[in-house]
Order: sequence, then structure tokens, then C-alpha cells
Amino acid sequence: MKLLPTAFLGLCTALAILPASASSALLSGTVLDIHGQPLSGVTVSLVGAKLSARTDSSGRWSLFQEVATNVDGHTVSEKGTSGRLLLDSERPRLRFAGRDIAGRGVGELAVVVPKSVVGARRSEAYRDTLTYALGGTIRLRDTATVPGDTSLVRVLDTTVNPKIIHGYLVDGRDGNRYRTVVIGVQTWMAENLNYEAGGSYCYGDSAGGCTLFGRLYLWDSLYVSDSSRQGVCPKGWSVPSDSQWQALEEAVGMDTSLVATTGWRGTQGFALKAPSPLWDGDAGTDLYGFHVLPGGYRYNGGGYGGFGADAYFWTSSGDPYVAIYRLFSHGSAKIGRNTNSHPNGLSVRCLKDVP
Repeated sequence: MKLLPTAFLGLCTALAILPASASSALLSGTVLDIHGQPLSGVTVSLVGAKLSARTDSSGRWSLFQEVATNVDGHTVSEKGTSGRLLLDSERPRLRFAGRDIAGRGVGELAVVVPKSVVGARRSEAYRDTLTYALGGTIRLRDTATVPGDTSLVRVLDTTVNPKIIHGYLVDGRDGNRYRTVVIGVQTWMAENLNYEAGGSYCYGDSAGGCTLFGRLYLWDSLYVSDSSRQGVCPKGWSVPSDSQWQALEEAVGMDTSLVATTGWRGTQGFALKAPSPLWDGDAGTDLYGFHVLPGGYRYNGGGYGGFGADAYFWTSSGDPYVAIYRLFSHGSAKIGRNTNSHPNGLSVRCLKDVP
């Protein structure tokens, strides 16, 4: 087989003619502020792989895998950027400037080598820590599957506890991605559900309300029952019951045997609320990474209330008329437990099912 001239390799790299769609980033995404606007200047780093990038004016970033491959004695590198050489399967060949070495028009640029040459690092997925830093300070730690996660959209709330390394959940129905957190023996979503289902609403009927707080659901729209609580949650996750919320409260230190079964309970509300300026002057400490935000509620008739002051969460426990909910309020360190009528819209946190 004829060797690929080094000059041609350099020329192809310099031409930068490969369409962006022909190159695949290792990881990519967009960073928004808490108001849903693009956030530039954020340094996104993949810790284990020692890769980093900064968000542009559109809040976008990309991390590229570098693969060094030997083709008949010549080293070919792929960084995944537009115009670089592309490694693939099949047989080695070179294309550049829309033509091959013989001058025939062949379309896009590519160097193609056998998969066995590239090695396992290109095909085997692994977990790594993804950090988001602003002004030299890490504001969020996350986990990612590498390669695999692309087009990640993260809302960079600078009050997220940087000591907590969150897991993640990708909802296969709409692609929404949520932070998750383990508290005690339970794995919870650390963000409110934002799956668009019938009987769900954005606060104030504004898309920005969903960006900040997820959707508000009528209890009947959850499709919950004693036998199946998955409801609007992704596969493998369910709307938590009253007793499962109680298990969370006990895991963060509440002695539920000493508190009333209804009304205000314990003093653990601050530990689960986010220290966010979205709270009306009385935020929390977010010690466990649960990150409750004051998303308010939708009341029967279509109006909204509680923005900046309260966070309401449905449980799957109820009867044909009312269902049990949890309430976090800006005016209390306690957690409220009471009942609410089905036509009111409250937030939902999903809980991972136990096999």
C-alpha cells in the first residue's frame, strides 16, 4: 500500500474544510445562568481526562478527544475539531479539498483507518468528573459518561454546593438531563422534573419558569396509584410516596417519631434548601445537595403564587380528593407536610426505584 505523504496530511489539516457535523466532540454542551440566558467565560473541565474548554458568547463549549494513530509509520492525530483528520473504520485512505490524491472529486476530508488500530479508548465508556468554574472558582461538579454525553444543557446556579459530586439522569423521552444525589440509601433527582405532560405548567405560563423550577403538575396528571408510582417520572424512577419522603427526612436528621404527622416538622428545611438569591431573603445551606428552589405553585383556576417564597412537592400518597405534599418556606427552617386538592399544580422530584 502506498504511504500517505506527510505533506498531504499537513495540507488537509490546514484547509479546515471538513463540515462540523463530520467531527464528533467527546463532550459538548451549553451553560445558562439561572434566568436561562447564555453564560460565557465558564471553564468546563473533564478532571480525569485533563481536558478543558471555555464557553463562548452563546454559552457553548466542546471537549475533544485526541487520538494518536500510527498508519504505515505515519502518526495521524484527531482532535475532533472541524478540518482535522477523521478516524473511522474500513481501509486507510486520504481525502482533501473535496478530492482524493488522484484528483478525483470525493466530497469531504477523511483519513480512515481500521478500528483495531485506534484502540479501545475510543470505544469504551468511562465515568469522569465534570466541573464548571467561573472567576477561578468551581461552581458545579457533575458526572459524565465519556464518550457519550453531548449537547448537555446546564443551568449554572452559583449556589450549588461545590462539595457535592452529583450523578445524573437523562430522560429518554425528551433528552432532559437532571442532577441526582444520594442521601442515605435513596437516590433523588436534585432538580425538579421538567417533563411536558398534560396537566403540567410553567410558572406564570412562561418558559423561563420551567427553566428555573421545572414544571408544576396537577396531581391527577401524575397517573399515580398504589401499585405503580412511576407516573410522569422517567423509566426506573417514580413519584415518591409520603413514607419515602419521610425516609429522606430521617436521613438528614429528623426524628419523625417525635413530630406531628401533619403540619410543620423538624428543623431540617434549611439543610435541603438552596442558598440561592431566588429565595426571598431566607435561603438554606444545601448541605446534602438536594437544592430546593422556591418555584411556587399553580392554584385551581390558573393563577400562580409563592414565587421566591415557597416550594411545594407532591407525594404519590393521596385519595380521590386530596394528596399529601411537602412544603419548604422562606420563613421557616421546618418542612411542611399537609394535604392539597388535586387541581393545584405543585413540583415533582423523582426517586430512583430500588431493584
